[in-house]
Amino acid sequence: MQGAYVGVGHSYGGLIARLYASTFPEAVTGLVLEDALAKYRRRLWTARVSAQNALANLFPNAKHITNTNSRHSIHYEQPQIVIDAIRAVVNGARTASP
Repeated sequence: MQGAYVGVGHSYGGLIARLYASTFPEAVTGLVLEDALAKYRRRLWTARVSAQNALANLFPNAKHITNTNSRHSIHYEQPQIVIDAIRAVVNGARTASP
């Protein structure tokens, strides 16, 4: 499979986007994971942030943004953050392409 796809996944969709990127690494040039791997209890907050950092570190052109001033549905509460993240990943992928 050939392509230059940027995967975007929110919550459980982040796991699906990551699975697709792992299965077809030649097709995916970047990922935007919006609050992927959600763990809703406050006592698991540290584990949640750590897991999301580790997930972002698995892929080039990935950045974990935590200062969103929103809850789980960032795309509803702060859509510009998600739009900017997608644009940054797409632009990074375009710059990295031969």
